[in-house]
Amino acid sequence: MKPKFEPLNCRKDDVVCMDGCTSMIGQIDNVFNFTFSTDLREKIADQIIEKHLVLTKGGAYNLLSDYGTSCQILRVGSPDWVKGKIRVKLQLEFVPDEPEIKEVRTTNTHESPLDDLRRAITETN
Repeated sequence: MKPKFEPLNCRKDDVVCMDGCTSMIGQIDNVFNFTFSTDLREKIADQIIEKHLVLTKGGAYNLLSDYGTSCQILRVGSPDWVKGKIRVKLQLEFVPDEPEIKEVRTTNTHESPLDDLRRAITETN
């Protein structure tokens, strides 16, 4: 079964250890942002044009920018095109090896904060 990765919502000073190397998330972001804005962006833009996804290098760069490029989407079963913007985004994602266990409180095992108040009212009556 394919793991369900989710965007890695960390602060820039959080730390990740991969392959025995530890790095702050901010350092990784800086590397990806620089690489994506130079070498990788150029190669992806060339592929986008070569595959005829857009006609111009400017259009390819817009697709790879923070602002995206104007587009229209026709979804299966929808009668109309929807205008908007589309972009390609490179982001870190994470899936824990073991799912996070959330504590479930039941009223039978834990006292309610109002129990003390109820006891006090009962004692005075």
